[in-house]
Amino acid sequence: MMKIAVLGGTFNPIHLGHIAMAEYVAGQMGFDKICFLPNGQPPHKTADGIADKFHRLEMVKLATQDNDKFYVSDYEINRDKHCYTVDTVKYFNSLDDNEYHFIIGADSLFMLDTWKNSQELKKICSFIICDRDGNKNTDAEIARHKATGCRMVKADMPLINITSTDIRNMIKNGESIDKYVPTPVADYILKYNLYK
Repeated sequence: MMKIAVLGGTFNPIHLGHIAMAEYVAGQMGFDKICFLPNGQPPHKTADGIADKFHRLEMVKLATQDNDKFYVSDYEINRDKHCYTVDTVKYFNSLDDNEYHFIIGADSLFMLDTWKNSQELKKICSFIICDRDGNKNTDAEIARHKATGCRMVKADMPLINITSTDIRNMIKNGESIDKYVPTPVADYILKYNLYK
């Protein structure tokens, strides 16, 4: 049985912050594999400004190809409707005997009670919380959820000061993104003229 951490996201585009987060969870928290899970149609975001899902899937594959602990799932990409975390967790839990944990950011942690079927989700899912912004209230919020029986652990990783929004804005402004995304991803964005 393997311990697998699932990192879902729009990945619009994937950047070195995502990779650093996955490497930290694999290296410092003892996970065997990290599964990158690009969203097809994120229920909390409008389609405006989001690259085609197959472009985003391809960029995730390019960004993760050199690490043998990383793999990519196209489960949500291939669904024709909004994917909710509770349904995705059920899908992964039904796959095999591996132990799946889901990585979410602190921003998502504070919204967790608003997610679809959140009470059921908190019973069936084990969460890894990555605090990218150094939010002082994260520990208290984790403690609140754990008090109700939710399985949750915080990844004490270095703060990451880059977002996909920053990168898209840099592209629009004609600035170089080479320091913030893996080289194959930068090349792909240029080739297909994404985010202009």
